[in-house]
Amino acid sequence: MLKVSPMLNLTSLSKVILLQETHCQTDDKLVLPEFILGASTTLNNHHGMATFVKRDMQWSLKARSSPESMLEWLAVKVQDTTIINVYIPPPVHLTDTSLPSFSFPCLYAADFNCHHTDWGYSRCTQDGECLNNWASANDLTLLYNPKEPDSFHSPRWNTGSNPDLAFASTSLGHQFPTRRVLDRFPRSQHRPSLISISRSINYKQSSEALELTQG
Repeated sequence: MLKVSPMLNLTSLSKVILLQETHCQTDDKLVLPEFILGASTTLNNHHGMATFVKRDMQWSLKARSSPESMLEWLAVKVQDTTIINVYIPPPVHLTDTSLPSFSFPCLYAADFNCHHTDWGYSRCTQDGECLNNWASANDLTLLYNPKEPDSFHSPRWNTGSNPDLAFASTSLGHQFPTRRVLDRFPRSQHRPSLISISRSINYKQSSEALELTQG
C-alpha cells in the first residue's frame, strides 16, 4: 500500500491525484483513502503510473497506452474534463505522434523529461522542441510560472529543473487552469503540483473547482 501519511494534505486538497513512477507491479499496493483507483500501469516495476479519483466525483476511463509502450499514459474523464496522466522515461524519444490528442476541455500532467527554454532549461533538446510543437499544434497552453519553485531537485548536483509539466486547453464557460508547485515531498526528488480548474455550472455565476495533484 502507498504510504498515506505524507499524502494526507494532498488528498484533502484534491479531487484527482496523478502519480508517475509508482514502482508497483500490482494494483493492490495502489490504495488511497476516499479515492478510487481510476487507472494504473503496473507491468513495469521501474516506472508505473496511477490516477486516483475522489469517490464522490463522476468519472470514466477514456483510453490508455498499450501495455507494450515505453511511453505510458492514462486518460480519465472527470465530469466534463479529460485528464491525461503521462510518463516519458528518459530512454524514450518523442515523435509528432507519440502523445495522444483529445478534444476540449482537456489537461495533460506529466513527467515529460524534456528540456526547453520555455520551461526553465538553459537549452532546448530535440524532445523539448517536439513537445513544444505538439502542444502548439493541439492548441494547448503550458501551465508554467518561472517564479514558482522547480519541480525537481537533484541532491547530487544541488540543482533544480522542470521535467514535471502541465498543458491545458480551454473552452467556452471555462476559466483557464492555474498550477502551483508545492513543498518538497518526503523521500522524493519531485515536488507535487496542485492544478485548479474553475468551471461555470449550467452557465450560472456560481462555480466550482476541480483540483488535481500531480506528483
